[in-house]
Amino acid sequence: MKQILLKPGKYKEITLVDMLCTESQKRNYHKKERFTGTRQRTAFHDTLSKYCEFEQIHDSNQYKVKKVFEFPKTLAETKIHKGIYQYLTPLILDEVIENISSRQAIYSTYDLIKTTHIANHNYSGMKHSQSKVSNSLNIPLDTVSEYFDKTDGYIDNYIKQCLNYLKSMGCIIYNEIYIIKTLQSKASGDLHGVKIEVTSNIHKATEQEMKLYTQLMEQADKAAGITSNQQRFYGRAAKIYQSTLSKLLKDNDIAFICKAFEIFCVHPDRCKQIAQTFSDKPLEQYKREIGAVMKMRSDANARNRTNKHIYTDNNYLENFKSLSELSLLYSAMTSQRRFQKSSTVMMNICKRK
Repeated sequence: MKQILLKPGKYKEITLVDMLCTESQKRNYHKKERFTGTRQRTAFHDTLSKYCEFEQIHDSNQYKVKKVFEFPKTLAETKIHKGIYQYLTPLILDEVIENISSRQAIYSTYDLIKTTHIANHNYSGMKHSQSKVSNSLNIPLDTVSEYFDKTDGYIDNYIKQCLNYLKSMGCIIYNEIYIIKTLQSKASGDLHGVKIEVTSNIHKATEQEMKLYTQLMEQADKAAGITSNQQRFYGRAAKIYQSTLSKLLKDNDIAFICKAFEIFCVHPDRCKQIAQTFSDKPLEQYKREIGAVMKMRSDANARNRTNKHIYTDNNYLENFKSLSELSLLYSAMTSQRRFQKSSTVMMNICKRK
């Protein structure tokens, strides 16, 4: 293993490349004595992050190394302290640590959204009442549907990637599963009439239950003319699909079935040790700030799309920003003045189901 003689101070980019990068990275860099693309520069920054805290000096090919680590960090250790993961990781770790005694816990995607505040309390209600959102905010339904389709994808990817980082660090292992809520009715009667008692049970779906669920999905797909997963939740056929599937589930004594994460804590001490690296601010602050970071990502991605595509919605970007403001920011309902005329309608839309 080569010895890295890195100390705090200023360095030229080429010096750091020769000192830290792989032979392949060096060859690519020296072809033009610079990085020729964003991907190459990002890979270099990832490498540099393993060894030190640094900042690039503005408008120059120089870097300031602020702190050199005693031991090189893994890529995962650097990633969880960057971007949205620096907020999401401590909040997920807090849940894991809370359940250390049992070593295992199951969370639906909605559970993790709620506990990490990556989206706010309005999100689920708005997502499942898209026509009302469209009408009350005067935003085209196609834009509303695309917003929730994109945001669902972002949230799912961020949560999975965060869990993968923690898995690669030896903290946890996890499975993606489905959980189901089944209903059982029991009738009892006397001279005064019949009484129906309904009991429910939420559990990890069995193979037989998943087989039934896929059969019911197939029936609902055919009824609504569905040809893709996206159409089941967004678009004009979604209402037929969802109402059909809801009836089929009810007929089979199923209240709901949804995706979930089964998380196992492998090394409790390691989880606590990593959680301590986020102790510079309280958990409540991470909860308050993560939605704002999520909104910035969502808005930036929408802006990039408007630079590449022409949308029939002339206010596409502003409408996306309005939706992200209402559904992602921590204190959305108390800070929304421009939606005040629709506040009563929005409150009804956003009530928890």
